Amino acid sequence: MAGRHAFQATVTVTEITGSESFVHLNRDKSNWVAVLHGVHEYPPGHVLDAALDPNNVFVFDTAGRLVAAPGAM
Repeated sequence: MAGRHAFQATVTVTEITGSESFVHLNRDKSNWVAVLHGVHEYPPGHVLDAALDPNNVFVFDTAGRLVAAPGAM
């Protein structure tokens, strides 16, 4: 997993949308959303091992505006 950053994060909510699951995570007061293929349901407070691929990250500012996206960096 070259270039990836592994870390643990705490689940705040899971949204199941058919064939994908949006898992909202918190780590050190930073919020993340992971999009997982398939149905995955984690209870709030569950700690997950995560890996961040910097080539596949969207970054938003505090107003919710997109400031960086894959392929634009």
